[in-house]
Amino acid sequence: MKNYPYLQIRNIHLTPPRPHLVDLRKKEFEKLKEYMMENNNSGLPWVMMGDFNFLAMDKRKKFLKNNYSSFSGNHIRKTWRHGPKYSPIRANLDYV
Repeated sequence: MKNYPYLQIRNIHLTPPRPHLVDLRKKEFEKLKEYMMENNNSGLPWVMMGDFNFLAMDKRKKFLKNNYSSFSGNHIRKTWRHGPKYSPIRANLDYV
């Protein structure tokens, strides 16, 4: 097992899927892919988690699952939920 000086942890909250935000979501995901490629080439371990705001059949989710074998998460069952069912704050950590 390698001994690393540090582990990078990034929390992501992508723009929600709304019709008027399609172009912003595309640009945002391109930036995210660039960032991930840079970190892949660094040779250091990293963890990215957060609310990716994917829809059930989102192409972005499919891309991440196909290119990152450790990409996990379940769109139906969230890994964590804040507040009761009708809480105004319903934050989810849905992918790692």
